[in-house]
Amino acid sequence: LLALIALLWQWRSQHHQRAIAAYAEQLQNSEAQLRTLINTMPDAVCLKDGEGRLIEANTVFLRLFGLAEDSYRGKTCRELSGAASFEGSPLAALERSDPATWEQGTRLHDELVIRQADGGERIFELAKVALLAPNGARQALVTVGHEITRRKQAEAELQRHRDHLEETVAARTADLLLAKEAAEAASRAKSTF
Repeated sequence: LLALIALLWQWRSQHHQRAIAAYAEQLQNSEAQLRTLINTMPDAVCLKDGEGRLIEANTVFLRLFGLAEDSYRGKTCRELSGAASFEGSPLAALERSDPATWEQGTRLHDELVIRQADGGERIFELAKVALLAPNGARQALVTVGHEITRRKQAEAELQRHRDHLEETVAARTADLLLAKEAAEAASRAKSTF
């Protein structure tokens, strides 16, 4: 009877170990699929823990901020950019709206301008989401940055065209007003003559 119980116990233990191994493999596959999905996104994506340390980031984010794969995990933006040059770094600009996101406890939309080494700018529309525990403790902060540089350039170009058109219309109106006054003056002179 004891041998039968031991045999059943061993069979059950092996069954649980196989189930655990299958579940671990399923989790690894899901993580690999999720990482592939996030890395193929054209947007910059990062995840910070409740203390502001980077947990995950996609390749777009890493390239944008000049970070190496796996060297960023567990570090704050200040640690990554160096404390001395932090205030002027793009990572500091990214981090500025973090406190407001945590305070609101929901979503925050913001814009981030990153100055390039060549003097150009890249503009990103940021969406930040704070994930809070049921007791209100900070769990994670998700940031997704969508580049809107071309849209902003097109809007600026459109505004320049509008301004130019308004100036042209104002100049034409002034010219027409002068021509009208000259025609009226000529008509009065003709009537007087």
